[in-house]
Amino acid sequence: MRKTSLILLLFISSIWTATIEAQEYKYELGISLGPVGYLGDANPQVPFSTLGVGALVQARYNINFRMVAHLSVGYQLFRGKTKLQDTRFPNDPTLKFSTSTILLNPAFEYNFFPYSDKYPFLQTKRMTPYISLGMALGLGFKQTGGVFFMPGLTGAIGLKYKVANRWNLQLQLSGMHFFTDALESGGKSANTLNNPYGVAQRPWKGNDGAVTILLGISYEFGAKTVECRKL
Repeated sequence: MRKTSLILLLFISSIWTATIEAQEYKYELGISLGPVGYLGDANPQVPFSTLGVGALVQARYNINFRMVAHLSVGYQLFRGKTKLQDTRFPNDPTLKFSTSTILLNPAFEYNFFPYSDKYPFLQTKRMTPYISLGMALGLGFKQTGGVFFMPGLTGAIGLKYKVANRWNLQLQLSGMHFFTDALESGGKSANTLNNPYGVAQRPWKGNDGAVTILLGISYEFGAKTVECRKL
């Protein structure tokens, strides 16, 4: 009986250790690339009607199998053109712009399945969907010169797959809402598209947004050390 209790205690301890320590490696570094779609006064409905491009570098901390904290720095090129929409604006119905941004994005990620290619007794999966929420802080650069501040919120859904030990593939659809209406100021449209309908500016409306599709790869490092627990 005593031997059985000891074995049971060891088993419970191993599960507890694996759950708390979680990932085999603490950190990840990755890169992602993909198209960027602008949403705003020049294009309120169809995000990829004028394609931009985005690229980011991401540092991740694996808290456990399900939770990840990460920080990314990304470059986005936004393009817009009113000619593609039915809406017409005064003076010039074919306005267009091109604006680049540098954004810092701290975020928290949750995996729907415990994510790992090891520890099958914990029912881990090498592929999992996930959701992510975070903030965006950065700068926009006008094509005509000048810089403006771009705060915002981000949200994402995605799928990641562990192709090999330490290596992960990631496909993500994300949205961004900015607390500014300045993306269109990157061209001659600056005056016309600066709140053309005179809508009262609020943090939750009358501002710009974006949708991105990113494909990325990441590499894990920094092995976690588990101290021997005396029983």
